[in-house]
This record gives sequence, structure tokens and C-alpha cells, in this order.
Amino acid sequence: MHLLELRDVRAAYGNLEALHGISLFVDEGEIVSLIGANGAGKTTTLRTICNLMSPTTGAVLFDGRDTRGAEVHELVGRGMVMVPENRGVFARMSVYENLLMGAYQRHDKDDVRADMDMVTGLFPRLGERMKQPAGLLSGGEQQMLAMGRALMTRPRLLLMDEPSMGLAPVLVDQIFEKVANISRQGTTILLVEQNARRALALANRAYVMETGRLTLEGSATDLANDPAVIEAYLGG
Repeated sequence: MHLLELRDVRAAYGNLEALHGISLFVDEGEIVSLIGANGAGKTTTLRTICNLMSPTTGAVLFDGRDTRGAEVHELVGRGMVMVPENRGVFARMSVYENLLMGAYQRHDKDDVRADMDMVTGLFPRLGERMKQPAGLLSGGEQQMLAMGRALMTRPRLLLMDEPSMGLAPVLVDQIFEKVANISRQGTTILLVEQNARRALALANRAYVMETGRLTLEGSATDLANDPAVIEAYLGG
């Protein structure tokens, strides 16, 4: 059984269909990348997976259970959490308070403290800025905070939407290094990313999306060597 499975999922904004029968899966422990041009439907796919949008047809299964009708907070409680494209930090709240928000459904105080230590170990910059308002952080630091807040939920599946967007190259390197570290700690990741080269270098498997459809899938290594992918996404 796959940890996440989409079966012929269609989704629409009003009368405009944005996803045209998406079928994909993510297995426990994998990093799977979803690449494609801006506007291809990648973010819509993530929003549909976590029930910010409802599929018009098809099914989304998480850990074998259909997610239809589940509230977003219920999916978080079951282990699915998204790091959004805009990072979504609470600007007026401190770094510490933002991280605690990730644990708002938890009641295991000792483990929450241990996870806070884990997050600040993974992101030392956050540990240095715990009392600082999140809105005063740099873009890279806000991305780290969004990732750290998601980890405080103890996710089984981490959905990541464009984590490198708007960051300087040196910060992109740091963010992808942290994603790899999170994976090594046992979290399954579905990564949406326009930086196809970096996404394929990190992933086990990948899908290519064009105008609401999946057009290619396979191992990340195979797709990185596919002439069509090289020409369209890798600057070949």
C-alpha cells in the first residue's frame, strides 16, 4: 500500500478544469519530485492532496484511507502537512511561537520540547532568533521556519511547494541540504519545485507535469537523462 495515492484526480476552479486525471503515488521513505513550468498545475495538485481544494472526480488516498470530506486539521493530525509556497509564517509572532503553532494538536509536552530541540539543531539560525518576530527574518530564514513548524507536527508526509523560490543560490543549497536531512530522518516528501535540476538530484522518483496532466514519470536519474526533460527543464 502506498502512503499517498492519487487515482485519476480532476480538480477545477469554477468551470475551468485545472487537473485532468492525475494518477501518482508516493511510498513511505521516498522523496518524489513533481516538476513542470509555472502554471502547469503543481500547486493545485498539492492543494487537492491536502483538501484545500476538493477533487471533482477521482480519489486521494493517504495511508490507504480516502481523504474526501476530511478537514485540513484532521489530515495534519493523521500526519500530512504542507509547507506552502509563500511560507505562511505568522509575521507578528516570534520564531518560538511559530514553532509551537506546529504542535498545537499535540499534548505530549516532553516530546514537543525534544522536537523543538531537534528543529533548532537542524536549523541553528532559528535557535538564535527564537524571540525575534518572524516577519523580520530573511526569506531563507522564513523558509527554514516554515519547514521547522511543519516538522513540529511530526509529519509522516511532508508536502513542499517551491522551497527554493526567491532565494539566493547559497540559500538554495542550504534548503536542499535540509530537505535531504529531513528525508534521512524518516519523513516522506513530495516536493514541488521549478528548479528541476536540483529537484531531480534530490529525489528517488519524479513526475513531469504539463498543463494539468502528468506527461512523464520514472526514476529521478532516468528523467534527468531524458532528452525531452533536458531540453525543456534542464537548459539543454
